[in-house]
Amino acid sequence: MANATDVASAIVGALSLAVQVAQLTQDHISRVSSLPSNVTLYLAELVSLKALLSEIQDSLLIQSLTPDYMTSQHVPLPIEFALVRAELEELDRTLQAAQLRKASFMVKKLLWPFSEDETLRWASRLSRCKERIRATTFITGL
Repeated sequence: MANATDVASAIVGALSLAVQVAQLTQDHISRVSSLPSNVTLYLAELVSLKALLSEIQDSLLIQSLTPDYMTSQHVPLPIEFALVRAELEELDRTLQAAQLRKASFMVKKLLWPFSEDETLRWASRLSRCKERIRATTFITGL
């Protein structure tokens, strides 16, 4: 059975990773010479996922003030957050690798690290993460 610490830890880990990915993305965007047209969809999904994680963290904080708020209904939450974290870790690694490649060549005009199709795939993956968390929180009543 998941306890408050497991759920809170899973949320904090996923949220901090989402913030890190958002910062890396912002760094790329601020130095990129041309962006794919669908980068706004990618950004919208990333920001939306980050906001959802923040809302859940706030909700858990409020619920933690109520005795016995963690029930067996919350068991799926750490599993879902682990899946989301794995997706964010992969995105983070990809962005960091792209940043290192660009820095090693000292390129003045940086390119967005993903093709149009890859950007769309990442937007879709982020959207699926967000929907999985929403569904799980809805089912568990969080």
